[in-house]
Amino acid sequence: MNKMKQAGTLAALVGALCATGTARADGIFAAPQYYLGVHAGVANGDGTKHDDTSIYPISDDASRANIGILAGINFRNGPWLYGVEADYGFMNSQIESCDSNFVFLCETKANYHLRARLGYQVGKVDLFVAGGFAGAKGRMYNLADYYNKRLTGYSIGAGADLAVTEQGVLRVEVLKDKYDDKEFGPTDYGVNDWEDLTVRAAAIFTF
Repeated sequence: MNKMKQAGTLAALVGALCATGTARADGIFAAPQYYLGVHAGVANGDGTKHDDTSIYPISDDASRANIGILAGINFRNGPWLYGVEADYGFMNSQIESCDSNFVFLCETKANYHLRARLGYQVGKVDLFVAGGFAGAKGRMYNLADYYNKRLTGYSIGAGADLAVTEQGVLRVEVLKDKYDDKEFGPTDYGVNDWEDLTVRAAAIFTF
């Protein structure tokens, strides 16, 4: 089973748990909790560039701001939390790599996720892990040309949600996004095997 199928299977399993929770009438599962929020953080990307004779890692990576929105639904069974969440984030800046003959500028302009979450409540804090689908809009510059590509892959991560008011939550989390090895760029000079590591915080309103 490839990594995309594994991520899809995880999301499907947690989704089935959530659906089961809504169907229960015996009160074991609490009523669903919906939420909206904004997130901000820093993403660091990496990949492999190649020309017509060699393949080598991108040598100079750079951190980029990542700002966006998120929405999701939680179900609770005692201290356990089951949920599904979607988000979209915009990025800035670039990752640059040079050699004696060519200059490559690589970036992800935006990324998005659909993830299943599993958490456990300790006091006012929900500790959670998350995994599922990751997508990104990638762009690679080579000399005077640029090449766009939509990247798909999987995301894994972990974090903590702190309830600061009855409806307000603050979050910190770390995400690792690994995309497929599809090339973006010209045939003889391109970039592939892209991944992002993101550290971010979020302010969330529940209802």
